[in-house]
Amino acid sequence: MVYIVTRHPGALAWLEQQGITGDIYVSHVKSLAPCAGDKIIGTLPLELAAKVCEAGARYFHISLDIPACWRGVELSVEQMQQCNARLVEFIAFRKAEITG
Repeated sequence: MVYIVTRHPGALAWLEQQGITGDIYVSHVKSLAPCAGDKIIGTLPLELAAKVCEAGARYFHISLDIPACWRGVELSVEQMQQCNARLVEFIAFRKAEITG
């Protein structure tokens, strides 16, 4: 399965422009139950991306170089392209807590 996880219309349009489609579209990660072999595409917080990888799924992050003036703004496809939009696969995570 390919899951697209985003609530941003510009991100969906950008993915479509790249020829990337999903089997399941969700606006929030709480709707996810990834299995080994699944592909998850979106902008997950690191801890949730780690859980995806721990489940044996692959996580592809929509990465942008966003200028400060565009933070918190819904971006269009054109703005995403100006921000060097790309997919970056997170291969593995290792969580270690730091104490004292």
